[in-house]
Amino acid sequence: MDLQHMSTARNWIQASRMRTLPLAAACVMIGAAVGHDSALQDEVTCGRFWWVFAGIMATVLVLQILSNYANDLGDSLNGADDHTRKDRAVASGRISPRAMRLAVLAGALMALVLGVSTVLTRQQLRERFAHVNKKM
Repeated sequence: MDLQHMSTARNWIQASRMRTLPLAAACVMIGAAVGHDSALQDEVTCGRFWWVFAGIMATVLVLQILSNYANDLGDSLNGADDHTRKDRAVASGRISPRAMRLAVLAGALMALVLGVSTVLTRQQLRERFAHVNKKM
């Protein structure tokens, strides 16, 4: 591997475009704020609320970073960005296309695992909640 394609943590952090993450997180926080009071009304929903919130937040942040990585890779491969774009990781040569492709695949897998885990956690909550409501 030549120096041109050396990937450092700083390059990956820059490629993730951290400035895009607050907007993605804001959507989750607004949803949580709307549902928070009703979730705390019942001990079953209260017990899982923060787990579901954390799962949704993690999934959304991973999806946003995945989107940014895929955009960086795609723009480089289709010629929209060239070597003069120093703010783009793949086009500038700071991250190789192969490494970015692997990061996109890993991000997709991570988002899938997080998303499915969150849905399953939510489903267990729903089933427990339905069971408690039947007793009432």
